[in-house]
Amino acid sequence: MRAGERLALAIPATAEDLAVRQKAASFIGAVATGAWNVEAHTADTEEALQTQPIESLHDGIHLAAEGDVAAYKMIEMNAITDFVERIIKSGNINKINMMADAAGAIQQHGQTLESVQANSLRYASKGRQMRARVEAETRNAFRLSHYYNQGTLNEYNLVTFSRVPDDMSDSDMRKAGFFLDTMSCSIQVTSAAGNQLATELGFVAGVGQRGAARHDGTAITDLVSQFGLNVAGMSATELLDSPLLIHKSLMPDGVLDLVRRYDAAAGGTFFGENKPPQDYYAYRDMCAAREASFKPTIDKIVAELIAEAPTITSRTMATERLNKISGKQAIHLAAENMSINPDVFGTESSARIEIARWHLEKGNRELAAREILEAVKTDRSNSCPSGSSDSKDGPESGSNTNTEEDGDCEFTSLECPECHKKNVKTTVKIIIEKGARKKHISGACGCSKTVDAA
Repeated sequence: MRAGERLALAIPATAEDLAVRQKAASFIGAVATGAWNVEAHTADTEEALQTQPIESLHDGIHLAAEGDVAAYKMIEMNAITDFVERIIKSGNINKINMMADAAGAIQQHGQTLESVQANSLRYASKGRQMRARVEAETRNAFRLSHYYNQGTLNEYNLVTFSRVPDDMSDSDMRKAGFFLDTMSCSIQVTSAAGNQLATELGFVAGVGQRGAARHDGTAITDLVSQFGLNVAGMSATELLDSPLLIHKSLMPDGVLDLVRRYDAAAGGTFFGENKPPQDYYAYRDMCAAREASFKPTIDKIVAELIAEAPTITSRTMATERLNKISGKQAIHLAAENMSINPDVFGTESSARIEIARWHLEKGNRELAAREILEAVKTDRSNSCPSGSSDSKDGPESGSNTNTEEDGDCEFTSLECPECHKKNVKTTVKIIIEKGARKKHISGACGCSKTVDAA
């Protein structure tokens, strides 16, 4: 595509996209047959030969344990992305920085985009629907590389919309790691300046509030139509597979411009939720400050992963350990950080966190720590959804009865924060009080507490 043509267009409608799709299809086939590996597809340049390619998180952990700085940064990036997406399902903006090497291969701290997609195809595409999504994301990675190497991304943004599936049952979506309370949608905007690239991500809710009808499809259709394009009637996967090129002059504030348009199209929401409007620029700054405040926790996750390097013997294990450690650290933070919605950790874990917060309010730090440990055992949080067969299907302890749809839960708390009776049967029920959604926590001992619910 040459500058000076159309200011906005759908990439699949371009003649050149056929060749890009064919290249992606060959890559998908090579990964499926085991014919693709990162060493064989690393450019034979002096720069590339001096840099050891990082094919996976597993490789990064072991290289970082040997002192490799780029590998450490790669693990840190994975930890930040996992942690933020795990605890913030909507109402967030963040950025992923990338660069291109002398041969034009795009990479993130030593790991090429092709390697990232190869791992997704191998390990995160179980099930027909998730496989279709990962293959669409793979085509988008090849489209990104194509337009970067053409120089197009110096003038245009590559825009992608990733909605919660509309061809899966609620149960299957939960197993794949989607958070249905918000039906989150990721708006992704990638641009380039020289050999530096950046993807801005805006996370918006697909429903105004929990249980409401979805508005993400119609809002995005309206948003896209404002650029003279049509995505009406597309499924979530078809939309994901239909990225746009939009001239930077039409969206000077990057992803923030699209979030603003999305909110207007959704009827006056704020990041897709039925919340009072705020200043978007100030909110973007808040998102950056919030992410920076997580650094001590991110450092703990990275340190623990590197310390476990001798026992992490496979790519699957590396991903599992990041998932477990990130979830554990997120729960520890959520117990004291009231801005984190505990519902992202699942019904029983959420209830345990509420009990831990109650203990902390009373100064019972040791008892709070014990409830946090129980919350970790029943953690069901996820970051990036996948169809992996290793995703969490339920609590490890099996001690609770719960209904994910309504958030009600019964379990045995270790000790009542008020009367200190031990092993108390505890019930958490969602109630509506003066139009607001609340959690009512009550123990068989007679003590109770009501807290705000997301």
